[in-house]
Amino acid sequence: MHRGLFILSLILHQAAVFGQSDGFRSDTLLQSLLQQQKFHEAAPVLRNYVDQEPENISLWEQIAELYIMTGQTASARDAWDTILQLDSTHRNALYQLGLIHLNAEDYIQAEVCFDKLVNIEPEHSFYLKMQARIKSLRNKSIEAFSAYASAHKINPTDLDVIKAIAEIFHANEQYHESDSMIAAGLLLDPEHFKLRKMQIEACYSLQYYEHTMQLLEELKETPYFNNYFRRMLSICYIQYERFNDALEILKSIEEPDQNEEYTFFYLSKAYLGLGDKILARHWMQKTIEACKHPNEGKYWYMLANILIEAELYTLAKDAYLKSRTFLDDPMLVFWAARAADAGEKYSEALALYTQFTYIHGDSDAESLEFAKERIKKLNSE
Repeated sequence: MHRGLFILSLILHQAAVFGQSDGFRSDTLLQSLLQQQKFHEAAPVLRNYVDQEPENISLWEQIAELYIMTGQTASARDAWDTILQLDSTHRNALYQLGLIHLNAEDYIQAEVCFDKLVNIEPEHSFYLKMQARIKSLRNKSIEAFSAYASAHKINPTDLDVIKAIAEIFHANEQYHESDSMIAAGLLLDPEHFKLRKMQIEACYSLQYYEHTMQLLEELKETPYFNNYFRRMLSICYIQYERFNDALEILKSIEEPDQNEEYTFFYLSKAYLGLGDKILARHWMQKTIEACKHPNEGKYWYMLANILIEAELYTLAKDAYLKSRTFLDDPMLVFWAARAADAGEKYSEALALYTQFTYIHGDSDAESLEFAKERIKKLNSE
């Protein structure tokens, strides 16, 4: 029912049932205004009756509802507050005030209202859901979870509660727990996209790549199969060395691609898996150019490894040293020395081996011993 019609029927019903004054019932102007849903005109007329009976809770409820209907939120809030002064446990007043504070983003006062409602009716699942929602908005995740869990116990088939609990587990990387709730939710609504997305992410995070592939392949023919899912499916294919399948998916990435850095990265990995070092190098260089995240050191290291496989030792040495400017790892100096050594740049290799012996820290003892032996050998030549 439309809220206006509902309020109208409520007011007329209460006028008949709760024994308002004869004047209220016989006021044809007021009744006509209510029947015509002229709430702006009806509000001041009704307020006259409220002022005549200031302790009549029913009249205060009616004027509060009319204030809401006419957008007079502050007046409505005052009316509900007045009701609570007359009856501190009035459920409707607490609920309506809670909504007003929630809409105004006054989460502290909204929380007060719904905490009181839950104390009054601890088995009321809707009050618990609202309480949990507000606790979440106040970053009280433990209290929010407790409220959602109580609501779920009362009504285990409430899809909103199931989704909320799954999201809390998901945000805390408790993927086994979230997966269980997601499965329960999908039994109720198999097409629920948010739950399907979380299911895919949970499987992927748990490294259930085969199941992730299955779920993503089911999604391929739907409008939901976006670039995010394309990349995820390509990663799964790479895990199973299905490099051509990964390339096919990556080449279907649609523009605009907000995360082209990762698209380029997985293109490099797919080509490297196929043994195409030229294209693997090309796409890793494109990854570095597109890098917007704190991964550049890792990318330079991976490029260096590709260059080693391509026997481009001088370029590999430079890439290892570039990686070193981002990553505090002495082994990068060692690998740069090895690359210079392999490229027969012995003076550079000697300098880098020597540098490594000074900064090795907790590096691999075998690498340190190798560096010392090479220093002796190179110094003797």
